[in-house]
Amino acid sequence: HTTAHFEIQHNSETSEVEALGTCLERTYQSVLGWCRDLDIPTHTPFELLAVALFDKFKDFVALRDRLAPGVDAVGLYVPQSNLAVFCHLDRLPMIEALDHELAKRTPGAQTDDFRAQRETHVARLRQLVVAHEAAHQVLFNIGVLDRSRDYSFWLVEGLACQFETACNGSSGVRAKFWI
Repeated sequence: HTTAHFEIQHNSETSEVEALGTCLERTYQSVLGWCRDLDIPTHTPFELLAVALFDKFKDFVALRDRLAPGVDAVGLYVPQSNLAVFCHLDRLPMIEALDHELAKRTPGAQTDDFRAQRETHVARLRQLVVAHEAAHQVLFNIGVLDRSRDYSFWLVEGLACQFETACNGSSGVRAKFWI
């Protein structure tokens, strides 16, 4: 699946891939807008940015553990390989546990509330995890950060955190006083 700026390799259902693509593109635009507002020079990446989306959590973990041993995250961007890796969020163990509880409940208002909380949780995960990791990838590929340099953890993570609301259509933090 390709978008304007990303190539998503996946073994997941179309709706999850499309949701991921939308979030990736919103994050890309948010980062560009932030750079424009702060007069930070950028360039267009030479190729589409590579993303892997796994349907099964265990497949995601297998690749995550090879690319970033010791990292316990539900999404990641690895600058050395320039690859962002995600799992279908409905397949995360914590979400599957919620689904198991939902299946045991009797239909009704209380179950509907619980289901709504689950959907809100998944949406928030997408907002945080996907936008955060996509921001890393975009910042490294448009020239704000250089993959050959070793930056302070607080700088790299702090920048990515600025865009964690990009997936919900928000433009992220774009005030000039942040620099």
